[in-house]
Amino acid sequence: MRMVSTLKENQPRITTEPLQLGGYHIPAGTVITVDIYCLMHNRKVWGDDADAFVPARHEPQKLNQMPNNVWSWLPFSGGPRKCVGMGLAMAEMRTILAMLLRKYEFDLPEGSIHADKIQLCHGEHPLLIPLDMPIKFTKRY
Repeated sequence: MRMVSTLKENQPRITTEPLQLGGYHIPAGTVITVDIYCLMHNRKVWGDDADAFVPARHEPQKLNQMPNNVWSWLPFSGGPRKCVGMGLAMAEMRTILAMLLRKYEFDLPEGSIHADKIQLCHGEHPLLIPLDMPIKFTKRY
């Protein structure tokens, strides 16, 4: 969910009063959004290999070495307005993934455009969608 988020940006918010943020003056009425894709590919947080799939980076001893920033992983947004279905979505994903991994092997077909990196469609909508991605399923038993 860090490599390919379901959203490319957070829901926009509008400032109700002027404020200073990171040395910048932001007037009241300004629309603010968080670029989730850039946030979850930030090299200052995730390292020089931020664009690589490295599951080992989430091992407890590795997490302790990372900059302590709770806002660096936001697939469901954060704070009091985060997705109310986060817990259910995570439970469903874990269950379905475990069942699929138990029964099938997955592979990309020969010559897939996604062999090195997932190719995404950046449209007018807020969702990031992979371009057509055929997947080869082989039943384990």
